[in-house]
Amino acid sequence: MSRSSNRRALLLSSLLLLAACESVPALPAVALDGPSNLAIAGSYLFIANGGGARLGVVELGGKSPRYVKAPNPLEALELPTSPLPTAVAAPAGEAQPLLLCSLSTVSRELALHSIPRLVTLGKLAFADVMPLAIALAPASEGARTLYLGVELEGGGALMSLTLPDSLESSPEELAALAPTELIAPEALFSLRPQVLALSPIDPTLLAVGGRGAGDGEGALLLVDLAGPQVERFDIGGPIRALSFDRAGTRIFALLDDEACLTTACNGLVVFDLATRVLAPELGGAPIAIPGLPRALAVAGAASVILTDGSRREVEELVVVGSSNGLLYLLDGRTLEPGLEGELATSYVWDELYSMPSALAYDSLANRLFISWLGGERVTYLSPEFPLRLGTAAGFTPLSR
Repeated sequence: MSRSSNRRALLLSSLLLLAACESVPALPAVALDGPSNLAIAGSYLFIANGGGARLGVVELGGKSPRYVKAPNPLEALELPTSPLPTAVAAPAGEAQPLLLCSLSTVSRELALHSIPRLVTLGKLAFADVMPLAIALAPASEGARTLYLGVELEGGGALMSLTLPDSLESSPEELAALAPTELIAPEALFSLRPQVLALSPIDPTLLAVGGRGAGDGEGALLLVDLAGPQVERFDIGGPIRALSFDRAGTRIFALLDDEACLTTACNGLVVFDLATRVLAPELGGAPIAIPGLPRALAVAGAASVILTDGSRREVEELVVVGSSNGLLYLLDGRTLEPGLEGELATSYVWDELYSMPSALAYDSLANRLFISWLGGERVTYLSPEFPLRLGTAAGFTPLSR
């Protein structure tokens, strides 16, 4: 076996099964319907209920997050959206954000929500394009830019929409807004943009996960918004999820297994922005993930208890949720096999928490939120409960 293969095997062993301590907190029971996505904006967590047409709202203040109450205090507050919402976009880095956007998977509509007032301001319909992905830039000079990945005849395109701050108090202005084309289909190599991610340090850099019409066809696209110019990088297949590291020097990407019927495309890819290549620490190849990797988050510092009882401090924790009901961890700063342990391949997750559908990291409180499809619940991990790693026999499911 080559040195590169040995290194990849060691790095695979550093993607570890996440097990809880004696008690890991779960949010109080609320009727969720297919929680499909999560977004944190200011002091709130928003939950897209993919089986309905609403957003759940969780207040993050204090040590115990709680669902915001509706006017009827016996019920939890829900914000109306378009049917079957999946994508939710919140501006990163704003201390007091004004606007939140949600996207439907079955309608050509974008819903706009007020964060300070926790109300839905209105919906914007698109006549000729189907929105697929959204990313919301932080405010600048009284407005913010919403980037939309859309599907149209001939492939996909990238569009932009300016959202003025005045929308929060004058939602009737929404009807007069219209997106403009930023990147045409031919400049996107006829790929459909499945997921968008804005750089945390460079406001002109947008990462796009593209999917083609053919089996296993896809690529990572880097868009220089100042140009605009597009660079294409073939990293192993279409992309399901994207996230920058906190320093803005790397991109973590999950390949979309479900878009590859006859070709093999699985795993976590680490792309180095300085060299424009897959991280050489990984041998320039993806790290295989058991099952179908579906959710990705780059979190902050974590205290990890290894299987031998020793403790390891991690500065930047990368978390991957898979269809097998398990979470896998990687030291995102070193990319080295420093977290030692074994993958559990035979454990069957508690049916109440069947599959992690989305992850969201609360940087202010250093908490990781996890939505579970099938269990219809949202749970969270915090530094008060160190992450304990182990094999299947030692795994403790999250508490109800």
